[in-house]
Amino acid sequence: MRSVRGFSLLDLMLGITLALIILASAGALYVAHVRSSSTTLKTLRLNADLQAMMDVMTAELRRAGYWHVVAASAPLANPFSSGMDNLDTATPACVRYSYDRDSDGQISADERLGFKLQTVAGVKSLRMKTSGPASLLCSSGNWESLSDGALIAVDTLLFDVSASKCVNVTRAQRTDSGGCTALLASAQSGDRVVEVRLLKVRLGAYLLADPSIRQQLESSVQLRNLRVFSAP
Repeated sequence: MRSVRGFSLLDLMLGITLALIILASAGALYVAHVRSSSTTLKTLRLNADLQAMMDVMTAELRRAGYWHVVAASAPLANPFSSGMDNLDTATPACVRYSYDRDSDGQISADERLGFKLQTVAGVKSLRMKTSGPASLLCSSGNWESLSDGALIAVDTLLFDVSASKCVNVTRAQRTDSGGCTALLASAQSGDRVVEVRLLKVRLGAYLLADPSIRQQLESSVQLRNLRVFSAP
């Protein structure tokens, strides 16, 4: 009879070693997959939060300068697009604006609004002005946070109106950037000049639990209400 040989100790050790290598590789792949999925979910959550905040800002800013008055001279006399109530981006990380929320033709304290970047409880947050005194200063009024300071920190907020266009409708002249400064300087008395305001917004944030997870969004907003000038 032929004798039957089993596995030697060396064979068993080699088999166990190969099995451990395979298990280690599978485990590493699994951990990498879990980490990748976790990062993807965190990124999606951050992006969703940023998009929600951007949607609020762009929807509000499009209304800047709205005035509920039906009259031929209304655009020239619009108090919501002149003086301190005009859209203003002079303060870094802050935009100020106003519009006729209640459609009564009058400016009230809760119609002087804004968005700004502010540190609250040690965390940079996106804040929206909801009401306040007559001043449109970024440091005054009542502000509430739009970002969740327990989850994310907003570290980028930029506003840029340099792409605004201007048209001298009396003389068929226009500029494609820089607003109406140049055309108003060269306009003749009585010329009607119209500014088409384009506002670029950049918003960026990161997760407090994992600062390596960062996202940034950009959006361009064309204000629905044109700013109208009459050259003196």
